[in-house]
Amino acid sequence: MPAAYDAALAHGAVHDVEHATFVTAGLLVWTQLLDPARRRRLSTGTRLALAGCLFVCGQVLSDVLFLAGPLYPAYAPSSADQELAGLVMMVEQTVALGVYAGFVLREAILRTTRPSSPRAARLAATA
Repeated sequence: MPAAYDAALAHGAVHDVEHATFVTAGLLVWTQLLDPARRRRLSTGTRLALAGCLFVCGQVLSDVLFLAGPLYPAYAPSSADQELAGLVMMVEQTVALGVYAGFVLREAILRTTRPSSPRAARLAATA
């Protein structure tokens, strides 16, 4: 979207709105992944699948930024900023989504190994 990119370069307010939309989209996605209200609309498997899809899409985008030549004229003299952005995206996504997946898997394993009720705990203790 070259027109949107050019507008963000020319106007600071458009640039700020652009970044605000990125932050808002990220917060909405993480709200689905973390489920702070504990509504459990997404199962553990679905949450992990969403995280996996986000990881794959993010890696493709970061690879494009990292490996492609300058995508916009403002990067024409050197694509070092664009390459750095791709590298930062790769590292950030790998760490954030990897830690998230580790916690979700740990929670799922603990949930399956602990008794579901006090009665089940007593029965397991006497067995």
